[in-house]
Amino acid sequence: MKRKYLLILYLVFVCVVLITSSTLAKYIHTSTTKTSFTIGDKLYFNYERSDLFRNNQLIVGYETEYDDDGIIHKRIETMNVMPGDDLSYHFYVSNYNSKTLDYNGLVGEFLPITTAMISLPVKGQTYDVNCTISFRQVPTDGSVATTQFSLLTNKIALPPYEQEKVKYEFKINCILDDQLSNTTSDDYFGATLSIYLFINAASSI
Repeated sequence: MKRKYLLILYLVFVCVVLITSSTLAKYIHTSTTKTSFTIGDKLYFNYERSDLFRNNQLIVGYETEYDDDGIIHKRIETMNVMPGDDLSYHFYVSNYNSKTLDYNGLVGEFLPITTAMISLPVKGQTYDVNCTISFRQVPTDGSVATTQFSLLTNKIALPPYEQEKVKYEFKINCILDDQLSNTTSDDYFGATLSIYLFINAASSI
């Protein structure tokens, strides 16, 4: 019988704004709780959480919150994870929010960056885990066909809402145990995988 181990996946959203335009040098926004943010009153990015997959299969996770020195983080807890699995987390970024009516008013650009660590309490050790980010453009009103996922290697343009409604789907991939040596299935009991997502954003004017 294949044993399943509890692995707590922390999805920590951290916005780190990289300013490349002198016209926006005074606008810097850093957040670990908000999923959408505005630089000044014009450059706007909308972030949406999506699903967690194991070996391309949707897995059941339970979203909870935890307090880390007064900062509230969200996490997903699941038991359907084994060493060697390919975990992928999906999220979306768009230049508008249909619920709040916030929208992007500038020509912008952004670059998501991710890092990950896995803690193995049984071994008393923490390891860095390599991640990749892929992206594709998805339809907003039927005018744009869904493209294939491509590996993210450069910044992405975000046009003003008045020019074009744009929505991108991103996929973070982590392969457990691929970079780790001398680990066994038993070492993963109670393991915690922490994925940190940083979004560098700026006006391209």
